[in-house]
Amino acid sequence: MPYTSNYRGIFLSLPRDHFRRKRAIRRIGNITFIIVFSLVVAYVLTRPVGGGGFSLPKTTNSTPAQSPPVVKK
Repeated sequence: MPYTSNYRGIFLSLPRDHFRRKRAIRRIGNITFIIVFSLVVAYVLTRPVGGGGFSLPKTTNSTPAQSPPVVKK
């Protein structure tokens, strides 16, 4: 029997039993869905958005810091 006679589409080793084949295809679909969904969520959580991230507030250097008042005795 030639090797190509066992070729049954994309998946070469799917079971011939209808219920086992259906279960195998469902598992492959579920695994694919979980991988794609995880990648989408990871992208949404880590994508760069506008802005410069966390930065210190800008202070004005035009006025010097006030020194405590000098007490005369």
